[in-house]
Amino acid sequence: KGSWSDRLMYPILIFAAAGRAPWSVRAPAPPTNMTDTAAAITTACRTNRPGVRPVIDLHTHTTASDGRCTPAELVARASAAGVTVLAVTDHDTVAGADAAAEACAAAGIEFVPGIEITAVRDGMDVHVLGYFFDRRSTELDAFLVEQRRRRLDRVRQIVDRLATFGIHLDADAIIKPGLDDGGKAAGRP
Repeated sequence: KGSWSDRLMYPILIFAAAGRAPWSVRAPAPPTNMTDTAAAITTACRTNRPGVRPVIDLHTHTTASDGRCTPAELVARASAAGVTVLAVTDHDTVAGADAAAEACAAAGIEFVPGIEITAVRDGMDVHVLGYFFDRRSTELDAFLVEQRRRRLDRVRQIVDRLATFGIHLDADAIIKPGLDDGGKAAGRP
């Protein structure tokens, strides 16, 4: 219960699947190392500047996945739009998070560590948004390495399936950018 900003004290996962409404799940207790971040966001949401309402964007992408802007460009655009709290939720990577955090600090924007994990259930993509985690976690890194491997396999499967419909693509050319840059989400534009 309570306002949504009070709930920011807890890690939030938002699940969204095709044709289904999003829902959220709250963890029973916040990680101790994220309390300061959540408190800062809660404070940013309660601005005392006359006439200024907080603008929050908790779902953005950079060129580390399928976004069109570098982290610095994204933050510059967010700042110009009046965003006060920004999460970068790139697909299956945190490669843009440090640059985005630095740019947010310079722009006076509260940064929320985020990620969009891609899962497959019953042959459908399910995207899981996660917030307030340790982006330097070795467990997270190991998980993302496995996600990358699965994504590469899935791209090849999709290319094979398209070939059965007469659409012939070069799977190696599609995944090459992701292989060349280990921080970039594989198989994304």
